[in-house]
Amino acid sequence: MSSSVAPAVDKAVLADLHRSILRIRLAEQRIVEIYPTDKIQSPIHLSIGQEAVCAGVCRALQPQDHLYGTYRGHGIYLAKGGTMEGMFAELYGKDTGCARGRGGSMHLVAPEAGLMACSAIVASTIPVAVGDALAAQLQGRRRLSVAFFGDGAIDEGVFFESLNFAALKKLPALFILENNRYAIHSRVGDRRAQTELFRIGEGLGVSGERFDGNDAAEVYAATAKAAKDVLAGGPPRILEFMTYRWREHVGAGADFKEAYREPGEEARTLAADPLELSRKRLLEAGFSAAELERMEAEARAEIERAVAFAEKSPFPTPEGMLGEVYAPAPAPAAAAEVRPTTMKYRQALHTAIHRAMESDPSVLVMGIGVDDHKGTFGSTEGLVERFGRARVFDTPIAEGAMTGIALGAAVAGMKPVHVHIRTDFLYLAMDQLLNMAAKWRFMFGGRMSAPMVVRAVIGRSWGQGAQHSQALQSLFAHVPGIKVAMPTTPSDAHDLLLSAIADPNPVLLIEHRLLYEISGEVRVGAPPQEFRRAAVRRHGKDLTIVANSYMAVESLKAAEFLAQHGIEAEIVDPVTLAPFDDGPVLESVRRTGRLLIADSGWTACGFGAEVAAVVAEKAFSALKAPVRRLGFAATPCPVSKPLEHAFYPDAGAVAAAAFSMLDRKAPDLRAPALTTTFKGPF
Repeated sequence: MSSSVAPAVDKAVLADLHRSILRIRLAEQRIVEIYPTDKIQSPIHLSIGQEAVCAGVCRALQPQDHLYGTYRGHGIYLAKGGTMEGMFAELYGKDTGCARGRGGSMHLVAPEAGLMACSAIVASTIPVAVGDALAAQLQGRRRLSVAFFGDGAIDEGVFFESLNFAALKKLPALFILENNRYAIHSRVGDRRAQTELFRIGEGLGVSGERFDGNDAAEVYAATAKAAKDVLAGGPPRILEFMTYRWREHVGAGADFKEAYREPGEEARTLAADPLELSRKRLLEAGFSAAELERMEAEARAEIERAVAFAEKSPFPTPEGMLGEVYAPAPAPAAAAEVRPTTMKYRQALHTAIHRAMESDPSVLVMGIGVDDHKGTFGSTEGLVERFGRARVFDTPIAEGAMTGIALGAAVAGMKPVHVHIRTDFLYLAMDQLLNMAAKWRFMFGGRMSAPMVVRAVIGRSWGQGAQHSQALQSLFAHVPGIKVAMPTTPSDAHDLLLSAIADPNPVLLIEHRLLYEISGEVRVGAPPQEFRRAAVRRHGKDLTIVANSYMAVESLKAAEFLAQHGIEAEIVDPVTLAPFDDGPVLESVRRTGRLLIADSGWTACGFGAEVAAVVAEKAFSALKAPVRRLGFAATPCPVSKPLEHAFYPDAGAVAAAAFSMLDRKAPDLRAPALTTTFKGPF
């Protein structure tokens, strides 16, 4: 252990540390007693034996400091200022719980005390804490952002990505590594060649130290010193605290009984019991045995009051639950001077971002290449010169961590616009997008929001192939909590980006590369509009074509050709996929009686299947023919031009399907109207 920190600590602090350890230990022992009754509504991960780390770290932090933890969160929740009643009620799944029964033991939260989140996913809150630190830096606030995690978390790549960014930006971040010797059942030495874990950030510019995690006084002193150094402008730090997990990884099993424990572990661990060490320190400091007994009695009484509170508290009711997934969007502001202007799609995006950044200093733009002179196909060009590198910055190639960092910045009051140059790369950010951002509001009982925007480009053309051409909208539209849109026109791009930035929820905008040069009219100066809306691109009476993104363009070309042959097709563009505005689709199908879906993605389990299902449920009697779907061929995207042409549906495929649905023989589909590139204007 390090000897650089003397454990000489003020008597009042020693008493606070002891009370904190007592509250955690006795609360968890009470949880162990209750757990077999099934009154507790979620898995539990106990901190018994590790209380000194929680107590010492949190006592050294200031009320304004933000802390992000893991599923083993009872200790930090209580030590950082969460209420005993809120914790037990949450474990019972009650509406009075700290997350209103939505999160359970693994998602404890107390933002009023600075505990911003606990997560069930290993290492997932580390980048969020770093994003919180970025927000503090940009906002000029003297506040630490603390990531609290176990030794198993450093096996995750996102840990290194987050450390790198924290060091790169010199963020006010502190990394608390609670080394309890086991990740589930694997020993540190079985997982890592370098077992001095505090050294693991040295190659990234993050120094560290190791301390006795069973000595709350040493933990407190080490954390207080590191916090002071970081807030004074020093680099981020790793503090490794060596402790021991007495009980099984998850559940209430007996101490030290798992088969993977080594001989002698129990005796060594009990000899270093943090509670007994704390008692000894207090007695040495002049506290009487009676005073210690009184502290214990007070803690037990508090716990019993909390249990009684949880027992009598009501369960949440299902009514209204669906309305809690998204935070309410703000009402549109009064219109300023509106200037209808014809511009390209990429210019419309640029205009929207520029306008948002001018009016709101909390808006920032981040992503690979956003400060490049090409500026993501021109959509971010010049922003760094106008707003500076603090608010417009290139990011490391670390999609997972950077998305979590955007989330953390959003939680802490910023409005990040995170640009991914390909939708395919969102696979690397799935954990932060779908496990974290999409669930943030709901799993923490509606207590916080995550106003972040993710822009992602479908890279079709120039032989981009299997890993640069995918349209993944269906994956994201499937998960509640994240809004998904595919703007087709310059007007869509401008208005939806403004609406997304103003929205208090995570929003994914998927932009098709082939749309950037298309032109159309944009109402510059108009306020952000309601996010959920579909657009009727063309009116017709013979069939309804539902098409999104670039397939809406191909469908419009097909509709012009169909009209020359006496078929009037109505084109409905969903624009926003989640939430899906099904009204215009249903209204159209009820008039035309036929539905053709031209999706910018695969048909199997795709968004087109959702459209078909909605129509089957709500307008089946209006159908005169089976629903038809078009989409990508059931293969990865090829590079060779003949194969690529067969992979993507186009205007000719749409026209052919329409003729077939109307029992009409198709004419020559090689006409210029079907093969000419559409440039607008819309």
